[in-house]
Amino acid sequence: MATGCSPGGLGIHYGAERLGASVIPISGGNTKRQILIMKDFGPTILTCTPSYALHLAEAAAELGVGFEDLKFKSGIFGAEPWSKTCATKIERKLHLNALDIYGLSEVIGPGVSIECLEGEMDSTFSKIISSPKVVSPDTGEVLLMASQENWYSLPSPRKRSHNPLSHP
Repeated sequence: MATGCSPGGLGIHYGAERLGASVIPISGGNTKRQILIMKDFGPTILTCTPSYALHLAEAAAELGVGFEDLKFKSGIFGAEPWSKTCATKIERKLHLNALDIYGLSEVIGPGVSIECLEGEMDSTFSKIISSPKVVSPDTGEVLLMASQENWYSLPSPRKRSHNPLSHP
């Protein structure tokens, strides 16, 4: 796994180590060096912002490196808003599954929720979050409350940021 060392990157770094994964802490910048490390070490997971993932794809193409020749299977992207259109573009250019991770520094940092490979744009909540809920931004009324038994059916929270949510 290749990861940056932002607060989110550190959370992913230590979480991956706890799972037994090898971690390559590269951090941001020096993109050419990062691409060479990706070729040499063959990581299977990429973590960064969605915009940096697209920058990596462009820089790799300029260096004559195709992501289809690298070993990535999935990418965990966060720290900035991005759309399904952007996710599709990342998947096409980087030849991997693009997953959204959502975190809030004021709650628990990275890892409030993350998309599942099995569900299209469905997020799974961290076990630390015991009862997520959807609240109307207009009235403050609780529209949907989840318990630990059914929280997998909720969309990812946006902490009163007024970002639109959809629920299946």
